Amino acid sequence: MRTSGTRKLWKTAGNIRASKRLCQEVWSLIRYDFQTTAGFEDGSPPESPAEPELDYLTASTLLASELSVSQTASPNPVVTGSNVTYTIVVANTGSSAASLVTVTDDLPATVSFVSCSATGGGVCGGSGNNRTISFPVLAGGNSATITLVANVTCALANGTLIDNTAAVSTPSPEQDPNNNSVTVTVTASNPPPVIRNASVSTPVIRPAPNHTLDSETVNYTVTDNCGPVTSSLSVTSNEPVNGLGDAPIKPPIG
Repeated sequence: MRTSGTRKLWKTAGNIRASKRLCQEVWSLIRYDFQTTAGFEDGSPPESPAEPELDYLTASTLLASELSVSQTASPNPVVTGSNVTYTIVVANTGSSAASLVTVTDDLPATVSFVSCSATGGGVCGGSGNNRTISFPVLAGGNSATITLVANVTCALANGTLIDNTAAVSTPSPEQDPNNNSVTVTVTASNPPPVIRNASVSTPVIRPAPNHTLDSETVNYTVTDNCGPVTSSLSVTSNEPVNGLGDAPIKPPIG
């Protein structure tokens, strides 16, 4: 690596030798030699051809932080009216720490924010569905997990797709800023109401004299994932109409 016609700077496996008199103005001229051959000795180049050199910008990129974000959602499908949990993992696979790391997640309008928690010193913030999680620093080789819980709107139609996107950012240099966001999709399940425990007071009705109508009690329960529902009951009979008009217009009230 040449800084002038007479001065050389060599770097091997983390060992740097440089003159203390090297002026600040020549730092832009420094090029880094990474020598891995067994014959290399400190302070002098090997006899064999030098390894390819890395310029300052390339070396800086290789030594920068490298953030990435992944996300899962559970359960999937999710029943409307219940909660969905988003688990977000932000990782720094670079060799340098990333400072002022921020994860942003604007939850979709089809859910409502419930809670937020984070490991690694993350601080949850934001308002409504617009959430932020901040980390003062994320060291190289480390990761942190964020848990966001949201409630799915009951009015969603069955089969509706719900997309949620999380993104991470930092002012620190990064090797690759193109993998800093991720989207996960869950399917909303909105089943119809369920009728249970149906019963009648008289399972078998015998023909009554003069075709009179007898009282009959029908019991049942209706449940729905979104709460109480309005239900109605209709009754039909297979008793033939005799055309005499001798039955009461309505059953007696008892």
